Amino acid sequence: LLEDLPKQRIFGKELYPSVFVKAAVYARNIIFSHPFIDGNKRTAMISADVFLQLNGYAIVVPVGGVEHFAISIIIKRLGLDAIAEWFKKNAKKLPKRRT
Repeated sequence: LLEDLPKQRIFGKELYPSVFVKAAVYARNIIFSHPFIDGNKRTAMISADVFLQLNGYAIVVPVGGVEHFAISIIIKRLGLDAIAEWFKKNAKKLPKRRT
């Protein structure tokens, strides 16, 4: 299942060790598996953004930047490393929440 992909382990070691690679797994798999009739790119990028927010980061780009990048993933057939690098470059650490 998609929600289990970022948690995969091989020989006890995480297959996707960083939060940015895990977000890339969500984005790329939703975009390329095309599970919905419409809105796959939006769903992919929102899923990755929510995952990053839950892990203390927010994507900060100009208006249209996320949409442009989602299209680039398809056109350039970007791999996980390139997608993860974009997330890392465009993510800002969120302040710690008080409990």
